[in-house]
Amino acid sequence: MRSIAFNIMAMLFVIVFQLSAQVKIEERFLESEDAKIYVRIAGDLKCGNVLLAINGGPGLSSRYMENLSELAGEKLAVITYDQRGLGRSTVNNLEVSSFGFEQYVIDIELIRKSLGIDKFHIFGHSWGGILTFAYLEKHSENVISVVLMGNGPLEYAGLLKAMGRVR
Repeated sequence: MRSIAFNIMAMLFVIVFQLSAQVKIEERFLESEDAKIYVRIAGDLKCGNVLLAINGGPGLSSRYMENLSELAGEKLAVITYDQRGLGRSTVNNLEVSSFGFEQYVIDIELIRKSLGIDKFHIFGHSWGGILTFAYLEKHSENVISVVLMGNGPLEYAGLLKAMGRVR
């Protein structure tokens, strides 16, 4: 019985490895006026469906979201990126003004335009959900769908009100 279970597990491992080996992973750095943004692309951006994963934080890199690349295939490309000043991304000026919602929205738009993406799906986790709302407020025409997980207030105005109480 153990050898049958072992053989089944070995076959599953080979199948999973072969499937994941078929997806191309590409890493790039995109530059804006004040930041260099690390981007990881799984799959072919020309497939017609692109998922941009926006990680939580603030203060975390996107490494914990790299497993989402397992969703990539013939019909879906998955992009993860490190937000400005975190992980493999850098920012020229470590002043508070370099980390406003407007700068994060500009970075998302930099990714979209630089990679030649017309419209994309967004998956936002926690802080990434909040940044998704900020992006939607300015560029909803570029978004096909949104999936949120464990995000903050359901509206951007609610977030601003909450942030005002924290200060």
